[in-house]
Amino acid sequence: MSRPILKRVITRDGDVLDDLVWQHYGDGGRSDLLAAVLEANPQLAQLPPVLVAGLVIELPDLPLPAEAPVIRLWS
Repeated sequence: MSRPILKRVITRDGDVLDDLVWQHYGDGGRSDLLAAVLEANPQLAQLPPVLVAGLVIELPDLPLPAEAPVIRLWS
């Protein structure tokens, strides 16, 4: 099952995948975001952490996380 592609990013020298994922999705606390990007771009797992210029990375359209309920200790 393939996911629709929302955006393609072309890397610049020195880019790091974690930073690109954070810049696009914004939530650094979700490990599933990086896993989804690696699933859409399996060739990236073979590359070093610091990327070279000119790589095309596909960023899949992922659902937003459900909002956690607000817990109030005092009213």
